[in-house]
Amino acid sequence: MTKQALGKLMILLVCLLLVNSGASQEKRVFEPEVLGVMHISEGNQTLRPLARETTRASWRGKVHAEKVIQVPGPKSTCRIREGQPLQFVMRLPGGSDPTKYALYRLEPDKNRTSREVTLAKANYFSSNNRSPVIQGTSTEPGILQLDVSKYGESSYKFIPIDKLGPGEYLFASWGTPFDFTFGIDAGEGGPTKPERQ
Repeated sequence: MTKQALGKLMILLVCLLLVNSGASQEKRVFEPEVLGVMHISEGNQTLRPLARETTRASWRGKVHAEKVIQVPGPKSTCRIREGQPLQFVMRLPGGSDPTKYALYRLEPDKNRTSREVTLAKANYFSSNNRSPVIQGTSTEPGILQLDVSKYGESSYKFIPIDKLGPGEYLFASWGTPFDFTFGIDAGEGGPTKPERQ
């Protein structure tokens, strides 16, 4: 093989390596750096964390009781415009089950000082002044359906199956000290900056 042919072969090999390197970079997805924080993907390899909030689950009522999750404040600080593609991403430690995260639509409470969702209802009765007995329960979680799939090496993506309209939303998981909220504002357009409360 001549020096000229060897030189051409070397140039060809370098070009192939550069093309393969670029292709693998394009296939690589941008994953969150922090474990256990839900993000919204805003395209162009940009992830924005959702608002992290402490929630409270409690039973309300005596005879006709409801199990409710409450989130303080009238709305989330993380705002998204209606019409923006909704793809949420969370990095989880190995062996974690991504399906333990559920998406709920929140409604304002009577005083509009917090947001809430009813998880279950129960009817209690007592006989002869004995302790209350649960007569029957019905679970009405109001969970919004999600398509959950692997995203990169250590993350999962969560895509709502149905279109989400304007309102307040909650990603919740049992056994975690906090949950994640976001709100969708009416109108077309891109993402908005987080608001301060």
